[in-house]
Amino acid sequence: LLGEEKSGCPERVLKYLNLDHVSAREMKAEIEKLEKSVQKLRRFNGQIERKSVVEMRRREQLLQMYLAYGEASSAIDMYRHIFRDVEHAYLTILKIDHDLKFLSNNEDILRLAMHREELLKVFGENYGEYVFIRTKLEGLELLLPPPSPTVLKTAHTVLNALTIRNMATLFPGLDLPQEQVPLQDIKLFFRKSPEALLAKLKADDSSEKRLAVISIGYPLLNGVRKLVYTLPPSLRKPVSEIIGLSYDVYLRDRYYFDVERVMNISADKVETRLNLLRELNAKSSKNELLLVFSRLVNAEPTWNQIREFVNTYKDSRPKLAAFYEKMESADRTAAKLGELSLFYQESPADKTARVLLAAGSGVAAAYHLYGASIGEIFEKLQHLF
Repeated sequence: LLGEEKSGCPERVLKYLNLDHVSAREMKAEIEKLEKSVQKLRRFNGQIERKSVVEMRRREQLLQMYLAYGEASSAIDMYRHIFRDVEHAYLTILKIDHDLKFLSNNEDILRLAMHREELLKVFGENYGEYVFIRTKLEGLELLLPPPSPTVLKTAHTVLNALTIRNMATLFPGLDLPQEQVPLQDIKLFFRKSPEALLAKLKADDSSEKRLAVISIGYPLLNGVRKLVYTLPPSLRKPVSEIIGLSYDVYLRDRYYFDVERVMNISADKVETRLNLLRELNAKSSKNELLLVFSRLVNAEPTWNQIREFVNTYKDSRPKLAAFYEKMESADRTAAKLGELSLFYQESPADKTARVLLAAGSGVAAAYHLYGASIGEIFEKLQHLF
């Protein structure tokens, strides 16, 4: 990505941002440091994928539903800001680089240079999901067997609405085509812009740090459910709902990637699905993966298929008999807790309560484990949030 050259930022921008001393090796070292930090935090959080990737895949599952049901407007609403942020940032940076060639006033150059840095940050933070979803939408027509006419029509509508089409009008003088921004140009720009990669890694690092702090408190938070009955009746129901829904969202986002891995295996390879599920559940806490799998609405066909297979062979294979008991237990608990939806989004009030409660529990746990003062922990938490 970097070689031995400086970043792709124009020399005049580097000069007025005092970045001309930043060598490629220094930037490479920062990138590697962030990569190691994200990897370490991911292991701490018990995640195979980064939190941002888990969230991206959850939204992709929603996109598949929207396409199947012809709900173009819902898909557009979900991805509008990502597409606009990436494409508008990219085109505006091209415009800035063009204008910098003709400016002589230092204040104007500095103003544009600072704006360029802000746009690179926005571009980098949204680049990964933008490329993933746009590639998916553009590649549907090439799939064999092809998707249904409803899926193809809806995908075409969504893509047309999300991408910027009138580039030549919006950015005159840059010799841009009138049609949408070529995806290859976006990818090439990212590869030449290590600043964008840094922005992406910083966002991932910050997200993993928040999850690390909150994940300490969530098991404690779930235990608080047992104490809810001590509250006055008027407070019991709303507090219970906040804690319950918050913990559901945490479990769903933590284990959904594992559920998806099982679902992505071909339906005619049910034993392969089962073996992967057993492997993944072995590393989960208290069979939480099975509980999430049982409660997820969109995973029900896969769950039922695996359970039926285990039930068929459990009498002749003792290990499957033990696993079937775990699945039955998960189903019984799921019946009490209710179904789990990919569509559920926390309200601002729920999210605020969740963060405060979980972070508070995390602080208490950290205080107990490491002996740090509450003030020191909160000071560190402020930097994370």
